[in-house]
Amino acid sequence: MDSDNAKLLAMIGMSRRAGKLVLGFDVVADTVRSGKVQSVFYASDISPKTLKELRFLCERESAEAVAVNATMDEIGHITAKRVGIFAVTDAGLRRKISELAECGGKI
Repeated sequence: MDSDNAKLLAMIGMSRRAGKLVLGFDVVADTVRSGKVQSVFYASDISPKTLKELRFLCERESAEAVAVNATMDEIGHITAKRVGIFAVTDAGLRRKISELAECGGKI
């Protein structure tokens, strides 16, 4: 694991401990629809079907989807829940995770 990936996972873990992390597609979708988040992050190994649904949600709700250089297993190890989609409700933490997200960029 490279340094940037370790920092990314550390920021995700910090967000979880701070109670600012929303995990899983359905919960994230509800949070996006409510206007509480503007960015959704997704793991590098989510299924094509999930990615298609995420793109549709983000386009409809004017949110951005950002790929992170981490697998669902890596995110699950940090958050204690294996997920491929997550969102951060704190603007500062969200910005830092966006900066550290190198893989894929925005869709």
